[in-house]
Amino acid sequence: MSSTAVDTSALASADAAALRARVQRASLADTQAGAPQPDRELVEILIEDDDGAVTAMNADELSPGVRELIEWVESAPDRTEQLGPPGP
Repeated sequence: MSSTAVDTSALASADAAALRARVQRASLADTQAGAPQPDRELVEILIEDDDGAVTAMNADELSPGVRELIEWVESAPDRTEQLGPPGP
């Protein structure tokens, strides 16, 4: 399992605004979690804010907005990355 995190308080204001805009375009609140399927990559997105949101979906069913958010986070300045064992 790998995870990538970005803390908006560590970003320049323009980068923080860009992240917030991508989160909004991804419409995570409207995304329904996909059922786990064998041999499929599962993507979990956690947005920590006043509302909080956790979305899990099959990687092959990602909307363009979600893909854009993931790509931005994976290349964001000041991101943190962790590798861990697979599983819950």
